[in-house]
Amino acid sequence: MKVKINQSKIAAEQGDMDAQYLLGLCYAHGEGIEKNHTQAAHWYRKAAEQGHSNAQSELGFLYKCGKGVPKDDKEALYWFEKSANQGNPIAKELHSLFTNSVPTPLPDNITRMSDILKKN
Repeated sequence: MKVKINQSKIAAEQGDMDAQYLLGLCYAHGEGIEKNHTQAAHWYRKAAEQGHSNAQSELGFLYKCGKGVPKDDKEALYWFEKSANQGNPIAKELHSLFTNSVPTPLPDNITRMSDILKKN
């Protein structure tokens, strides 16, 4: 797994948005590398800024939960909307969930959001 992480990191540093997204996932979930939400956010942002729909959705989730980045509902919705506009069904549901909820998500909404992301 370490070789795969190293290969992904090289490609990510060269600007490959799929590798950036994959590296973000590895950092977010601690797969093959120590879990680090700050690094996950960094790599998701790199991919998201290039238009990677899943990275946009994942970055929105980190902003919504305040993991690795300051909690920021406006920034979360921005990234959910960018991803949703590309047809990402998970982002569409997350965007809808939070635009129709109270400003601070209820525990049920957080659980529902986690369930939605696990399906991805």
